[in-house]
Amino acid sequence: RNTYGMDSYDNDGEDIEAYVHAGGPVVSAAARYMPGCDIFEFSNGNVGYDVVAHEFTHAIIGQSSNLVYQNQSGALNESYSDIFASIADGDWLIGNGRTGGGGPFRDMAEPRRFGQPDSMPPVMMTADNG
Repeated sequence: RNTYGMDSYDNDGEDIEAYVHAGGPVVSAAARYMPGCDIFEFSNGNVGYDVVAHEFTHAIIGQSSNLVYQNQSGALNESYSDIFASIADGDWLIGNGRTGGGGPFRDMAEPRRFGQPDSMPPVMMTADNG
């Protein structure tokens, strides 16, 4: 609180709930923040320091900006969350150190390593919200 002048991600001291071993739609997503209800969900084996930091950054962005989670603003939302996850754990790999031991699923230094784009395409993707 003293560093950034905020109390929780939404500045109202809100408690958060984290569900581990979550099922349903989150299984394909590995983890997600659910806006409006202070809930973070993580599927089996997908809790890790950088994954939690990534999702927590989504919560901060959702409360402090007007970035709609689609198209170019959705791409910015994802990239900011990835950057803060990388800063939090001190490396460019996202997903290393997860409880399931599955290894990283994103490499910010070399995105194509895990099938991620390394630049913005000329046509905006819709399948991944940008």
